[in-house]
Formats: sequence, C-alpha cells, structure tokens
Amino acid sequence: MADWLSLLLRTSRAVFDPFFLKLLLLSALMCAAGFAAFAGLAWLGISWLDLADSWWAGWLFRWVGPGVAVFAGYFLFPVVFPLVTLLFLEPVAAHIERRHYPEATPGTAPSLKAELPNTLRFVALSLLINLMALPWYLIPGVYYIVNGYLFGREYFELIALRHMPARDMREKRLDHRGTVWMAGLLIAVMFTVPFVNLVAPILATVFMVHLWHRRVRSC
Repeated sequence: MADWLSLLLRTSRAVFDPFFLKLLLLSALMCAAGFAAFAGLAWLGISWLDLADSWWAGWLFRWVGPGVAVFAGYFLFPVVFPLVTLLFLEPVAAHIERRHYPEATPGTAPSLKAELPNTLRFVALSLLINLMALPWYLIPGVYYIVNGYLFGREYFELIALRHMPARDMREKRLDHRGTVWMAGLLIAVMFTVPFVNLVAPILATVFMVHLWHRRVRSC
C-alpha cells in the first residue's frame, strides 16, 4: 500500500509542474466538452421516449430526467479520455522520463497512425460495455471493478508500447495483471472525482509512467 501511495504522491506533483500547466488546461477544456456532449446525448435519448400517454411518467421525466442525463454523462464520458491522452501522451511521458528517470532508456513514441485505430477500438468497446453496465453503477463499486480492468489495460499498453514490441507488451501485461488492474482501479477513481477528472487523462499518464519505471520495467 505504501508503494501505491508513493506513486499517487509523485503523480500529484505534476499539478505543480509549470511544464504541465497548458496541457492540464487543454485537458480540462476537452474533458468538460466531453461531459457536456455525453450528458446532452443522454438527455436527447431520454427525450425521445414516448411518455405523452402517461401523466405520471411525464411528471417523472420532468423531475428525474435531468438527473439521469447527468448521471449517464458523468459515468460515460471517461471512456473518451484515452483519446485525450493520445494527444498528450508523448510530451507527458517524455517529460516524466527525462526528469525522474534519466538513467533509463527513453521510450520511443509510437506513431499516431498506428495507435489511433487501437484507441478508437478501445473507446468503442468501453462505451458498449459501460452502456450495458450503466444501470448496475447504482451499486457501489461496480463501476470501478469494470473500468479498473479497461483503463488499466489501455493505459499500460500506451506506455509499454513506447518501450517494447506489441507481443512483448502483452506478455508483460499478463505477467503483471494484478498490478495493471490495481493501477486501472486507481485511474478509474481519478476519473470519478469531481474536477480531478477534468485533468485525469494527464494524471493517469503520469501515474502509469511512474508505475512502469518503478514496478514493471525491471521485472
């Protein structure tokens, strides 16, 4: 547990690093736009329901509908965070490695052309899974169990592919599946903390770079 707290502390220091100021602001704007878009789509979907023939359903829609839209948007919009991360991945990862791990072999940036299809597939799969699981998110902990695996895998692969081929990366991920899931669980928590979630794509990247170099790289 102390190791995980140390990683989180190191990650939190990025907020005070002048290098990240512009990236954090851009992330906040993009994530806020994502939330507004998902909440708006959820509200649009609810408004399409035919409730005109039932006075009680219409009353319920007027009072509960906005809350349902906000709930759906809040838990669905993090699925697009990996797209935000992909835009900032290389400057964030390279800066952390230069500053904290100068002795390590620096990672090589994978091409956007190669990574974008994989990230889009992840976003589509994650959105589908989260839509199916959305009603169950009323049960505490279900969201984190589901997305701990999804986000752990995605962020681990984004960082690991900077250091090794895809085949070796998959073997490394399986060798550290417990660590990857725990990392994903903590990232999922970041994605649901108000205001923190607006800069969480940057923080999640910083966190996974630290995890790679401190717990995975040499194992």
